[in-house]
Amino acid sequence: MTIRVRHYFPILAAVMLTGILLFQSYQIREILTAREIKYSTATLQSLAMRAQSYIGRNFSQDNLLAVRQSMADLYVANRETQAILIDDNGRVIAADRLGLEGTMIDKLPIAVDPAQVQKAKTTLQGHVAMNAQGTALTAYYPISLAREGAERFSRTGVLIINQDVNQLKAEVKSSVQTSVFQSLFVVLLLVGSVAFVMHHVLIRRLNDMLAVSQRYIRGHQDARNEDLRNDEIGELSRAFNRVADFVAEKQANLERSEAQLRELNASLEKRIEERTEALSRVIEQRSQAEELARASEQELASILNLAPDGIAVIDQRGTLRKFNLAAERMFGWSADEVIGNRVNMLMPEPHRTVHEQYLRNYQVTREAKVIGYEREVDAVKRDGEPFPVALSVSELKLGDETQYVGIIRDITDRKAAADAIAAAQQRLLESEKMAALGGLVAGVAHEINTPVGVGVTAVSHLREQIDAFRENYQSGGLKRSDLDNFLATGGQAAEIIMDNLVRASDLIRSFKEIAVDQTGDDVRTVKLDEYLARILTSLQPRLKNRPITVVQTVEPDLRAELHVGGLSQVISNLVLNSLTHGFAQDARGEIKIDVRRRGRSVTIAYSDTGVGMQQDVVDRIFEPFFTTKRGQGGSGLGMHIVFNIVTQKFGGQIECSSVPGEGTQFRMLIPNCIVGNKNEETGS
Repeated sequence: MTIRVRHYFPILAAVMLTGILLFQSYQIREILTAREIKYSTATLQSLAMRAQSYIGRNFSQDNLLAVRQSMADLYVANRETQAILIDDNGRVIAADRLGLEGTMIDKLPIAVDPAQVQKAKTTLQGHVAMNAQGTALTAYYPISLAREGAERFSRTGVLIINQDVNQLKAEVKSSVQTSVFQSLFVVLLLVGSVAFVMHHVLIRRLNDMLAVSQRYIRGHQDARNEDLRNDEIGELSRAFNRVADFVAEKQANLERSEAQLRELNASLEKRIEERTEALSRVIEQRSQAEELARASEQELASILNLAPDGIAVIDQRGTLRKFNLAAERMFGWSADEVIGNRVNMLMPEPHRTVHEQYLRNYQVTREAKVIGYEREVDAVKRDGEPFPVALSVSELKLGDETQYVGIIRDITDRKAAADAIAAAQQRLLESEKMAALGGLVAGVAHEINTPVGVGVTAVSHLREQIDAFRENYQSGGLKRSDLDNFLATGGQAAEIIMDNLVRASDLIRSFKEIAVDQTGDDVRTVKLDEYLARILTSLQPRLKNRPITVVQTVEPDLRAELHVGGLSQVISNLVLNSLTHGFAQDARGEIKIDVRRRGRSVTIAYSDTGVGMQQDVVDRIFEPFFTTKRGQGGSGLGMHIVFNIVTQKFGGQIECSSVPGEGTQFRMLIPNCIVGNKNEETGS
């Protein structure tokens, strides 16, 4: 009789670990696929936005060759895409490959959604959509087909870029499968190693001890264990040897003292030996079973405790059965304190109350809201402190019993870090805005000094004239000519004081309104020509000593309801950007601001005659922290703030174009802000 390794225990462990690994690989594949699709969507948006600007500009210049080259470049830059450009009648006018020009939209070899095409034409805003089969991402971006001199988007085409996502999904699936097979090999190697070690370190020594015991039971009284190492098995061997020596000694004494009873004792000893042998076998078998059960339990507990995430196992009634070390550290409860209690003790209200009903509903309907998914939920520590966790629950079948395994990860630090990053970004943008406002304050303060100084000088001169006039009057030497001179001088001084105080008052009033608007976020109705004039007045200190002419053209009686602080910030940043980057300190130039109505929307065309920019700078001008004046006062946030205000606060569009040596142009669209002309507002 020998002790054999129960192979089904390591095999069961291997099967369980393999199942968990395969389930986790499926979840990872879905997460990676979703992330890759999200990244592909962002890449497709960026590609389409750049192409939108190039193609629109080439159409305005009637450069169809450049349009076709741009479409070909899309194909070269991203070979898994298909790009076409259709006109306002649904006919292909340019494509990234031959044979498609002139084809109607419904005859194309790629699936195009007419509703998405119409949406891009109507809203004049590009977007990316997944087709109904989930096999392709398609970008729909409006393109102005208007020639130079005509109003933009008087003819509107649509740029369509189609990207196949089946290859992306296949690559993710292949990568995950490779990782799973490698991990599966490691798991099987680990289980085999454990079985090998158990056999050669424990089972073989026990088999040797059992063989000695069997020899001793069969009558070999000199049988002794030779494995006397300093461990538990060695101690058991020494105990056996001591028992054998003691029995041998007692048996010899008994034989010497009771020779006359040998015949009777022989029969009795035989029966005792038989019963002892049977009892020994029963004891050994029971010991083996208990030892194997304890080893299996310890192995499972060791695996759970090695996991870095919290793991809790509950039964169908919601009672906790397992609670690993990571969960103990996370919740502050020991395993002995929670095992046997309801799992809802780890939940805050109201989740604690409704959990029992949710568990019963799932057992009846099998409709899962948590099982099979990872969700962010709230948990509660032993001291009552709530904290956020990422929870993933799996269903586990053990014979006829169903258990649920929950993997819990504390995401307090992750959420705190995300909140801190968002707050830091907002503080940085606010600091940039306040820095710009601070520069405006310094300039206005310097500008106010001039009229105030002139007024002080005029008052001082007038006081001297009054003192001289008083002396002549008191001495009796006052003449009519002195009175005439005094009245003339006083009138001139009063006129000078009045003109300069009015000038200072206008500066202060304009600055006050613009400063309040920039620091606030109010929505109100303004007359655009007057409000634009006040913005430019507040910028006069920065323009005063520069040979730069600012020309504004606004349709008369054009009124708009919008975030006036955002409009002030946009115009101020554009003008300061031109002064900093577009013109040398003593260079002459011109800045033009043209504001016009377009239906219920407003278009703003801003341009300067400065040095212009290379195309790679134009492509990155709205990126945060990008500047060509690093170390010379440029922070790289001015144009990023302009982009955010126009696209997010106004919900509009902005694009930039520039040629080196020919200045820079910005075109903005602020939608749905016109409130009607003056007569319409008064009801006349």
